[in-house]
Amino acid sequence: MIHTAVRGAEKALTDRGNDLTIYLDAGAALLRGASPYAVVDYIYLPFFAALVAPLTLLPAPWQVGIWQACSVLCALAGIVGAARLVDPRRVCWWLAPATLFLTLRLWNSNFAYGQANAFTFAALIAALHALRRGRDGWAGALVGAAAAFKIVPLLAAAVLVARRRWRALAATAAVSAGLLLGAPAALVGARGALELHREWYATLAGPYVEGGEALLAAHPRLAGQSALASFHRAFSGTLVSATNAELRATIVLLPPATVKLLVRLWIAAHLIALCALLLRSAALARARSASASDRLDVDGALILCTALIVAPLVHKAHMSWSALAFAVLLTRLAAARGRRERALIGAPLVLAALAIGGTARALIGQESALRCLAYDSIFIGVELLWVGLVAASLSKAPARDLELETA
Repeated sequence: MIHTAVRGAEKALTDRGNDLTIYLDAGAALLRGASPYAVVDYIYLPFFAALVAPLTLLPAPWQVGIWQACSVLCALAGIVGAARLVDPRRVCWWLAPATLFLTLRLWNSNFAYGQANAFTFAALIAALHALRRGRDGWAGALVGAAAAFKIVPLLAAAVLVARRRWRALAATAAVSAGLLLGAPAALVGARGALELHREWYATLAGPYVEGGEALLAAHPRLAGQSALASFHRAFSGTLVSATNAELRATIVLLPPATVKLLVRLWIAAHLIALCALLLRSAALARARSASASDRLDVDGALILCTALIVAPLVHKAHMSWSALAFAVLLTRLAAARGRRERALIGAPLVLAALAIGGTARALIGQESALRCLAYDSIFIGVELLWVGLVAASLSKAPARDLELETA
């Protein structure tokens, strides 16, 4: 992990650069009063550029060094935090190392590109801990801060609604709105900040919201491992590689409008299932007096995996959020009683680990790894984790209770 972070920092300093280079260029542009969206491939909200802007005042090696060091620390803190959320009594001493091992391929991608997923992951894990401890203000503030970084973490507000934690929900709204508008406004003024958000929606978010032919016209190659990108590769014949126009992963060619409908039905099914499971979990938490039965670990993992599936633009590095799902399923498998329960948890876990870890170039080579990604191997892996989490959510007792009963 550290070796990959160092290599990612070195790449950010080259002429070719990586995603971190884009972030820093966008921050520097905003600091000059220019639009960060003039920077090629910058896709995030204005707050992200405003947050990075002060970093660009430092010498270039310090910029990338501080970013990568903080990213590694947040990733490690998030993984340890996920293990303690799932196993607060630390019965499974091996949980954090095992979780890191199973998601290392994804974290290495995050550090190689200098991406920001470690920051949002750590914030969401910390929010779940705060929610468990009854610190609703902190929980909501952390969700709001993560949502200002990237919109996708806003889905975590669903657990606040399901559990009627209105103070936390208010904090989420206040912090996210304050950061989204206040940070860029400090550099370009309130009117400039609103204009940047309009530009972001018109040039970046709008085509994804519209979908179909409008999306393909704006983005002939839909990169990533989300449901949207995966369905279009399989059913629209979109490009897989920017350098190889011949490579396709088409199963059957369908009209763009049909693919748009399929994607939206797939997303709707996941969101409806998520809401139903969160409401069920909240009802169980209210019915039991023991704090060990709050099921926040499973709820949090379901939210993170669902977000990775339904968000329109999700790359393999973003899939590092699946670390919480791996931690949940590992403990559930360790505490499972009976062959049926072990199969329901173990089969999705093992298949997901193979689907995700098997895409590593060091294991199967560059060309085979590209083909696995083209045929949505990581997307399938996260879907398998989601299935395992549904089984865990529908089980009769949380993993912690099972551990105590079998100890």
